[in-house]
Amino acid sequence: MKVLRYSCRQRKRGEQPYRRSIHSRIITVLTARRGRRAKRLLMGKHAGPPTTDERFLIIHGRRWRRSDPLIPDGLRQQLVNELMSARRAVAAARNARDLENARSRVRNAKLALGERGRAWWLKPTTKSRNVRIDAAILALLHARKKGASICPSDAARIVGGKSWRALMDDVRTRAAMLSRQRRIRITRGGRTVAGHPTLGVLRYELKRGGRPAAGGANLSVLG
Repeated sequence: MKVLRYSCRQRKRGEQPYRRSIHSRIITVLTARRGRRAKRLLMGKHAGPPTTDERFLIIHGRRWRRSDPLIPDGLRQQLVNELMSARRAVAAARNARDLENARSRVRNAKLALGERGRAWWLKPTTKSRNVRIDAAILALLHARKKGASICPSDAARIVGGKSWRALMDDVRTRAAMLSRQRRIRITRGGRTVAGHPTLGVLRYELKRGGRPAAGGANLSVLG
């Protein structure tokens, strides 16, 4: 309460903007109580590996893994929208095939978000990275309108965060694999790529009527 009364008086006298005063006072209080780490967390500057509280969310006594914080906001929202849509499709499924496809969509969205598979704060293995790249490509394509496409860099940004450029070759290789499995269609200049599906400016589209968009194996173990 002292923080609010102090800030209101400052605002009336015109000394400082209201929000800035409250923010600075909160930082001062937290820093005095918890030290420098509290100030870094409040300002969004994380140092070192994430703590247990930053890795998991407790809901009704059950621990759920948080999504990868390095996923860009726009792409994260698309994946969340796809996850919600896939869950609704699970509830609305009327036959085994629809249920399988809907559950595969849920699995892909959660793998792409980092909520399943190898934990996002651990160093990825080749297998876990490939599984997540596949899931990111398929989940993004399902998240967008029918006939829409994605760029290889979209999947790389989801999996690689700030180091996404280093994953571009891996993304193109995995996309070529998905194309051979008839899950996606690779285009260059609006035309389907017949040979060398990893070269040039490419776009990926979901291949309708192909194999179900099944994700990789579940590698997660929530300890």
